[in-house]
Amino acid sequence: LARLFLSVCDITKAGELSQSLDKAIDNMGGIDLLVNNAGSILVVPFTSMEKEDFEAQMRLHVYAVIDAVQMIFPHFKRRGGGRILNICSLGGKVAVPHMLPYDTSKFALAGLSQGLSAELAAHNICVTTAYPTVMRTGSPIQAVFKGNHEKEYEWLQSLDNLPVLSMS
Repeated sequence: LARLFLSVCDITKAGELSQSLDKAIDNMGGIDLLVNNAGSILVVPFTSMEKEDFEAQMRLHVYAVIDAVQMIFPHFKRRGGGRILNICSLGGKVAVPHMLPYDTSKFALAGLSQGLSAELAAHNICVTTAYPTVMRTGSPIQAVFKGNHEKEYEWLQSLDNLPVLSMS
């Protein structure tokens, strides 16, 4: 029988993330699996991008993962091991136009995951990285658009509905 504990926090704020992980450990008597799945999509042509767009995606997709892994590592070490699942993206293997801040952060997450897998194996911590393609989950409704919002939305909407590229 599996048990699940949910806690809401802003993972880009280390204090909130730490409290959430501590609550989960206390409530569940320990954690066996850390799933890093938070994400945000920003659709913007390069000519409308700002450095802040890259920074926001890096904070969410990379730095929050680093924080979470650093916070959970001592717990996993005490327990004799654990598992980390990093949900990356096909955008971490192939850059998608108009999504460069997203792609950059996902490429960084892919590299981080590879390095963590090699380094944490010695501590019996298994790191797995998933690279899903576009998911038909309504991403265009949740995405942030810059530049010509209508054109960018239509572009992402078309990707979201392509049977060959998107998954239900």
